[in-house]
Amino acid sequence: MDSQLTPETGCELEISLVGDEELLYRRVAAHGNGETQYYTRSPEGKINFSKMTFSDRGLKPSVDRACIHEYTPSRTQLEKTDGIIGLIAGNIRAVDDLSSGDSKGKITTSYKIDVIHRPKSDNKAHARIEPSPEYSSDKVFKRLQQKLARLADERLVSHGWEIKPDGFD
Repeated sequence: MDSQLTPETGCELEISLVGDEELLYRRVAAHGNGETQYYTRSPEGKINFSKMTFSDRGLKPSVDRACIHEYTPSRTQLEKTDGIIGLIAGNIRAVDDLSSGDSKGKITTSYKIDVIHRPKSDNKAHARIEPSPEYSSDKVFKRLQQKLARLADERLVSHGWEIKPDGFD
């Protein structure tokens, strides 16, 4: 195990490797009427997550490690109305077709996506979905957001919500 200093407190927090098989939680904010910018629902009831589900100003979406939260998804909620969707770390790492290119369409950079444990003083389960190298433009990040939304769609079909958002029937 490694450690990192938190800028807020200067205290060390233990960090550990996120295994490919690990379940991760992603918070999905909802409104009391069940409408949200994070997913759409077809008339048949099928949910499709939008790329906004994985928005992040720093281009590194946050997730929580379920094992550190003792498989209690409510620990990821900020509001009781929030929904929680599960993702598997190895499926995120398997996103291997992100690249950027020059004006002639030649690939100049290929990106590897990883899930890195980045604990915070108030959330030891905190991790980030990060690229290597850093993105050359936000266009690449937007493609990752779409791919993560599709992974969330697949997980929802196979396993359902970890916690359904408020107003979701």
